[in-house]
Amino acid sequence: MLIKKSQTNKVEVSKDMSFREYELKTKEIGLAVTEINTRYPKEGFTMNKECQELYYITEGTGEIFIDNQSFKLEEGDAFLIEKNKKYYLVGNNLKIVCPTVPAWTEEQHINIRD
Repeated sequence: MLIKKSQTNKVEVSKDMSFREYELKTKEIGLAVTEINTRYPKEGFTMNKECQELYYITEGTGEIFIDNQSFKLEEGDAFLIEKNKKYYLVGNNLKIVCPTVPAWTEEQHINIRD
């Protein structure tokens, strides 16, 4: 199955963050490319209740905060986020290729203020 960039759904979250969803026609795996030049989420943490997210950094730098630890991210790095782990991310022209297992849905995703 080939999915052209022109067939993707681009979502502008803010002027500093966007993502492009590749519709794979399966619930087993999902794929998105995210561009972040801000803190995400703006406050608190985010968490996925259903899927693991694998971040592969293709460009830029960033830092992820998870389990009371921080990890520097740069081009060529990969970071696995298990389901039910709360985290936040700060990106500096950060571009991430993000496969998810199972496929990501908005209903799985929550923001947590604390």
